[in-house]
Amino acid sequence: MVVVASAVVMSRHNGREVVMLCEECHSKMLAVGELLLLSCEARPVFTAQTDLELSRETFLHYRDRVIDKLNHILMASRDIASQAHSGAVQWKAFTARLQELGGLVVALTELSAHIAYLMAVNFERSQTSALGVVNKYKLHQAQLDLKFCCSRLKRSCVDDLDTHLLVDLCSTISRALSSMTEVCRYASENAREVDDQNQFKLCIKSITSTTSCLISSVKRFKSSPSIDHLRRIIAFCDPVVATSSALVTFASEEEFVGMPAKLSDKATEAHKSVLGMTMSIVSASIQMCKAIRDLVYDLSNSRHKERIRLCVDSVDKASSKLRDLLLSCDFEPKTGSGPTKTGSPERQTGSPERKTDSPERKTGSSNADNVSANARVSSPDGVDGSAERETGSETVSPDAKTGSDDAKSGSGSPDVAAVLSGMTASSPSLNLSVSSMGSISDLERDIGVSD
Repeated sequence: MVVVASAVVMSRHNGREVVMLCEECHSKMLAVGELLLLSCEARPVFTAQTDLELSRETFLHYRDRVIDKLNHILMASRDIASQAHSGAVQWKAFTARLQELGGLVVALTELSAHIAYLMAVNFERSQTSALGVVNKYKLHQAQLDLKFCCSRLKRSCVDDLDTHLLVDLCSTISRALSSMTEVCRYASENAREVDDQNQFKLCIKSITSTTSCLISSVKRFKSSPSIDHLRRIIAFCDPVVATSSALVTFASEEEFVGMPAKLSDKATEAHKSVLGMTMSIVSASIQMCKAIRDLVYDLSNSRHKERIRLCVDSVDKASSKLRDLLLSCDFEPKTGSGPTKTGSPERQTGSPERKTDSPERKTGSSNADNVSANARVSSPDGVDGSAERETGSETVSPDAKTGSDDAKSGSGSPDVAAVLSGMTASSPSLNLSVSSMGSISDLERDIGVSD
């Protein structure tokens, strides 16, 4: 009896922890989705030289990583729904799984935005983006990390901030500071105007000073936890958020971040189709976080559990659509295509931390065929992906897989155009608009929720 009660009835401490985690995951997924998906800006997310090559090898590499993330997201969401419907929820494991889901969705958003860029700029009459002296996404990502760390510190009580959590927060703050410093240092060395160079140098000093004060106050609290030392932490959180926000606003000016790619009409359609399908997954994951938060407040309400199940179904259907589109696309580099020229050491190295969770880059058609076959299993219970797609989403028409003679003669990427036209013809309800496929309000209406 005691075991069941501890598993089902949530303590006040566990409840606050789950709620804060739900809101953090919700905010992070939404922020990254707005930046990379809803903005519809055709920019590369990963800027290493090999990541910018318009080659079949690069496309297959990112396609396989997207499919891998889709499979993991589906397994994590199903596991969360299963635990929520069970009679005994292990909240520690539950929150860990929820946090994992948030990270997977953010990673999928980054990968999908990048592969959508590669597909779009491979069309004829499309031009690649011009990289600036500032890596826009890397800078925004660092700002988000600082913002969420400060929010967590400000909302915590003395008892919430254990040693493990403090170490994690300080590590995240340090990494974000390092990223911002790296971006600003390169910009200060390569900006055209001397005044701008000096401004970036001052930005480095400003963010370093405020962040160092915050980390110092966290260390003091760690050695001697008290309400006074917690107030000190809260006091230094606001300058960090304000300074990072001002830095990002300045560094995100058009003259520093470069220009997005110029796309033809067909390229824009292909770009938005991938972004829209990905936004559907992000929207469903956000709604799942909201449903879990509401479930914490009312564990006996079956309606919240049903909302979680509906969100998992939405993730399943959108994942099948995105997987089908990518597997049906035969990426052939247009004539004369080559890697985007960059002169930045940062661009040469790219973002190595983004590579740690991905498999080694696969080469050759044999590996691609193996991945295409294996990727169709999208559920942990071994259900075949083709059967799942027949029940969960529209089937891609044969024309979308083979292309057409007209498309081959009229576009540098005929098969992408054929895929899109085939999907639209076979599924009139498939709208390639980001706003319609990725609308959070639409999903709320489907499951009967409004905040």
